[in-house]
Amino acid sequence: MKLDRNFYKRDSLIVAKELLGCILVHSVNGKVITGKIVETEAYRGPEDKAAHSYNNRRTERTEVMFGEAGRSYVYFIYGIHNCMNVVCGEVGLPHAVLIRALEPLKGIEYMSLNRYNSSSGDISKKKQINLCNGPGKLCKALEIDRSLNGVDLCGDVLFITKGELVSEEDIKASKRVGIDYAEEAKDYLWRFYIKDNKYISKSKPALMQAYFLIIINLFLTFTFSFFCRRSICIARIRRLTSASWTWRWRSSSSWRWCHRC
Repeated sequence: MKLDRNFYKRDSLIVAKELLGCILVHSVNGKVITGKIVETEAYRGPEDKAAHSYNNRRTERTEVMFGEAGRSYVYFIYGIHNCMNVVCGEVGLPHAVLIRALEPLKGIEYMSLNRYNSSSGDISKKKQINLCNGPGKLCKALEIDRSLNGVDLCGDVLFITKGELVSEEDIKASKRVGIDYAEEAKDYLWRFYIKDNKYISKSKPALMQAYFLIIINLFLTFTFSFFCRRSICIARIRRLTSASWTWRWRSSSSWRWCHRC
């Protein structure tokens, strides 16, 4: 049974939880592609610094979130990925729920061709699990792009149907992903997922990120030293290995050598 408008006319925190276990359906070019929703994130525009509509920011892109509930909000990110959200709440209150991951159900062959340009029988088990375990991945797998922004989810092209009921004990909450800029909002436990489901999204461990950045910076240190025909700056290496790393560009002043070089 297709979810009706009243389902979406509620707070995003409620909708985000109750979408778990439901089925996302896209009917495109005569084929039907479906997946079970296993991970979501809630966004509450006016007071949520992680939301595109924070402080009631109203732009051409966010306009759909100020309209009626039960429509899609599809946006483009990093110049690569589309991400699909479900508009919820009352008109004028820009709440939305990001669909973060799906468990593939129907049309897996199409998903595989869309994601890997290979038949589902030719991809590894790991790639099968990775088909829809991220917001950009699932949009590519289900052929969801910005042409579907604002589509009525109570229609017949892109919609959500009722699925299995997920108990409160099987719903886990955690911090949302990729919003370190959002000050206190980055710590809100508004990401929800089904416990022990292998299709939820995966993020790189922070320790691996730190090791990667240290290795890159050490390589650059040795390279610069070689071309400068000077001894390696030990103080620089010490700074590198003791620094607290984040994914951002450093200012040009951070590459200066110490007074010994």
